[in-house]
Amino acid sequence: MCNITLPADYKEFVSAYGPGCINDQVYLFHPRAARGDHGLRLESLWGQASYSYGELAQSDPHSHRHPIHPEEGGYFAVARSISGNHIFLVPPDENRRQWQVAVEMGAWFIFDMTFAEFLWAALREELDVPVIQGEPSFEQIEGIGFE
Repeated sequence: MCNITLPADYKEFVSAYGPGCINDQVYLFHPRAARGDHGLRLESLWGQASYSYGELAQSDPHSHRHPIHPEEGGYFAVARSISGNHIFLVPPDENRRQWQVAVEMGAWFIFDMTFAEFLWAALREELDVPVIQGEPSFEQIEGIGFE
């Protein structure tokens, strides 16, 4: 993986829990998860998100769009819902020193909170959009490897 420093709270969460599925609704990807069609490797998600949102921009060039990694200032996809919506980490920029979280659900929603704060609020159904619903659960999909 290239030299990218993701926020500490995201790294701590995925280091503790690994790649998996939250509430049978959101797949959380990991930098060292298995590769392949069924793997939840973070780099694979980045490629998928970059391709998907690039295609979307070409088909509708007038749509409001945010940059997706590897674009300059691009958002980093870290999770995907079973319906195909993405959860992104938004890097700091010249106007903001903290990471944020963005969710694309047909429209973009930006949350001025850390990944851990976002996940906690989503599990408690406190967000303006229904990202995760129901009783909290986590199923680890696979282990992680060191390549």
